[in-house]
Amino acid sequence: MVYYYSFACDDEELKVQLQQNTIVRDEITTVTITFPVKHTYSLGCKGMVIIPCSLSDVIKVRVDNGSVSLNYVDELNSFGGFLIG
Repeated sequence: MVYYYSFACDDEELKVQLQQNTIVRDEITTVTITFPVKHTYSLGCKGMVIIPCSLSDVIKVRVDNGSVSLNYVDELNSFGGFLIG
């Protein structure tokens, strides 16, 4: 399976994990930029990973640090997957 996921956040570090049966298979973090005028701008994060799966596997996206922002358009917050092969 190919899984993709992306998230936006508000001015804080965000760490998101993709887990297969509670085992971390991929992890992404935000990039934070601080401007000279003490403004912090946090970019979103996105990931894509190929994982061999079986029918009984449980795939979860878990926020490990920070919080996901819901103030952005839906295109910045996504999760999905598809079968290859």
